[in-house]
Amino acid sequence: MRDDGGAISFHHALVRSLIGIVEIYGFSGAPAFFSILLSSKGKRLGDYAAGTYVVRDRVPLRLPVPPEVPVPLAGWARRTDLTALPTGTALAVRQFLGRLPTLDPVSRDRVARGLLADVLPHVAPAPPADAPPEYVLMAVVAERRRRDLERLQRDDALRTRLLDR
Repeated sequence: MRDDGGAISFHHALVRSLIGIVEIYGFSGAPAFFSILLSSKGKRLGDYAAGTYVVRDRVPLRLPVPPEVPVPLAGWARRTDLTALPTGTALAVRQFLGRLPTLDPVSRDRVARGLLADVLPHVAPAPPADAPPEYVLMAVVAERRRRDLERLQRDDALRTRLLDR
């Protein structure tokens, strides 16, 4: 931003960059480092010359709510062997499930069936034949996450027990 709060122009960016090349590459960053330390706004020499400063807005991380195991598949998911499921496949399924609301029904079904074909060779026993592909994918990802959380909690409990001795 400009010192007066407005948006920078090409001229501002050019001056800032040219001074930056000299202060960072020509002097190994020492002038920039000390300038930032002494400035209340964290300005480099290039910022002083151009009449600008950098604004940093932190954006909160918003993760999607993880899927739950659909009730009709809960029993199947609990007894299913998921250990051979590749991480890349699980990630693809998770990304698909996160985009479900934005997909049209035809694409949604096509992608779900394709992902299910990738998942089925890695799970045993096979899911019920009448289960919708999206539900099976939700069950696999949710169960895998539940098991990972249990494993992490066991590891943490063991670590705590060993460190307390």
